[in-house]
Amino acid sequence: MLDPIYKSCHRCNISDRNEIAALFKDYYPQSLDVYSYHLKNISSELFESKVKKGQTIKDSLLGWKNIIKTQYGGWAKFCNEYNTTNSKHHNVFSFQFCVDTQIQLLKNVHLFGLDATHGLVKSLNGQSNAYLFVLTGIIPSSRNTFPLSFMLTNYTGKITIQHWLNNLKTEFGINPTQFVIDADPAEISGIQSIFKDTKIVLCYFHVLRAVTIKLKEVVILPDKEQQKAIHDSITQDLKRILFNSENTENDIQKFLEKYASFRRFKSYFQKQWMSKINMWLRTENNTFDILLLTNNLTENFFSVLKTVILKNQPNKRLDSLVYVLVEIVIPRFWRKEFKVITGDEKPNTRGPEVSQKKQLDILEDEEIKELVKLNIINNSELFVVQSPHRSEMSYNVELNYQNKTGQCSCEMFTIEECSCIHTLAVYRYINIHKNFYREKIRGSPQNAIPLCLRIEMFPLVGQKIGAYVAEELLEELDEEGELETSVSEIMNQLAASNESLEGCLPISSLLSSAIAIIDEASESSNDEAPTILTSNHLDEIGSSYDPQFDDYVNDPDGFESRLQEAMAMSSSPIISDEENENQEISNSNFQNGENFFSREEGRSIESLPSSPPPSHNTSVSTSRDTSNTTSRNTQNTTANTTEYDPEIDEPIRESLDIYHSLLSIKRR
Repeated sequence: MLDPIYKSCHRCNISDRNEIAALFKDYYPQSLDVYSYHLKNISSELFESKVKKGQTIKDSLLGWKNIIKTQYGGWAKFCNEYNTTNSKHHNVFSFQFCVDTQIQLLKNVHLFGLDATHGLVKSLNGQSNAYLFVLTGIIPSSRNTFPLSFMLTNYTGKITIQHWLNNLKTEFGINPTQFVIDADPAEISGIQSIFKDTKIVLCYFHVLRAVTIKLKEVVILPDKEQQKAIHDSITQDLKRILFNSENTENDIQKFLEKYASFRRFKSYFQKQWMSKINMWLRTENNTFDILLLTNNLTENFFSVLKTVILKNQPNKRLDSLVYVLVEIVIPRFWRKEFKVITGDEKPNTRGPEVSQKKQLDILEDEEIKELVKLNIINNSELFVVQSPHRSEMSYNVELNYQNKTGQCSCEMFTIEECSCIHTLAVYRYINIHKNFYREKIRGSPQNAIPLCLRIEMFPLVGQKIGAYVAEELLEELDEEGELETSVSEIMNQLAASNESLEGCLPISSLLSSAIAIIDEASESSNDEAPTILTSNHLDEIGSSYDPQFDDYVNDPDGFESRLQEAMAMSSSPIISDEENENQEISNSNFQNGENFFSREEGRSIESLPSSPPPSHNTSVSTSRDTSNTTSRNTQNTTANTTEYDPEIDEPIRESLDIYHSLLSIKRR
């Protein structure tokens, strides 16, 4: 029966159902139905008791000032004695406050954001608009954004901002190292007057948006398509500069010189932004804290306040908004912070990661391929990532899929413990190559194709590897946990089997180099994958793998055959011995569907770790020189036969069989 009253009171941000029910019982003890006058009277009574603390709005704010100090252990100040040079603002006021929770957090914060919004409330006279300023900060322990202090005012000039910040500095000794703002001149001036040594950063997105909007006025061409192309080019180049942490002093000059023919744009940019260049351009000598480079988190606070809490119904009174901020907003944010303190939630790393991702998004796939190189060491995949901005610098990103962890050698990963631009580049590299590796070079022993490049082991492209374990790596494909268990068991067997392979030719190392060459060769050909490894490819393989390179120099034909043979073994699908006797295995992993590699049973065991002849015997031919290869294979088979040695060959066969099982898990 009371649901209509509950809903009506909730719109006033009063949600104590017991109190509402008690009031209704006191006012209308005999009522069985709810009418409109019930709603009006109960809502009015609750408003009077919860929100309104005086006869006038000013008196009510003064009442809230005392309540915040006494009941909430906070700080509040009302001031209406400002001297302004603007005749339109001769009745300037401000109401500044924060409660005990905010004060405790405020003392330990050094990264701040400052922003304002309008349209929420009316001023003291109930006619003109008032503004809500909020000072947000990044909490060091959780890295969450928290509203630390509020100011309600009818004037957005320097004097109110300066007065508010000076009070916070005097009362609580705040010592900001960095402020992020929206390039508002009053905010810049107010901050600089109180915190002279604090670095001010202009929100990157606001700078970019301001320039993008201005382009429509200062770059106008008769050809609209050409005009759009110029606008897009300027915007893209500016993005590269804004999100580049390794700019040089010449980068901005090159940008201006590139568009010097557009005089109105150059004049605007120099006048509007070059005077504030140290507030938005990052260089080696002008660094910013990456945890706070935009004001998006502060704007997100306003969005939550307007849409989630106020339900897009602006308050008409200042005291009503004070009630909402104190009773609803601050407890809401504190609950989230408390979960991090108690360990129920992990600290937030999204902010810096978003910034890093923005830097990477402007790069094309081909640029990513140039930046990321892959090496394979034991059970880990080591990616060498060249800096996107400085070609002379590179960093190592290592993924270990036995422990499901990863790390980067850069400073950001070490200090901030979050995914840096180099780990994000690896994500992109994985996404670009995963289908090619899976479909074209599917079967290879052990680590020849890194686990991170197989869809079944890396289903979530962009899965965080940061400083935390990627616990849900296989969740999408393996709801019951069977796949993950099987993979874990097989990898443990592989590790044990590898110990028996010491002293043998490491097929996996050869193939890892071969795959890199195949990948590189495919980019320069019309086909997705080359049909065969040529001697030139093997030269490149040898240059990156010295022990086998010596073997190649001494016996190039034999080396090539052994390499082809190893790939044929590993590329073969899993079949039974009976099936193997009745049919030839077709290597379907390559584009033309032909059989490229021959099984050479006559190679020396010491130079070729082969599996037993009955298990993987394959009859294939090459597309480059079928007759010569066949002749050479026949000669080697008859003249150089070596007896099967189980002590050496069995571990290798076991390793290959286990690996084939790993590749077939998904099919099973």
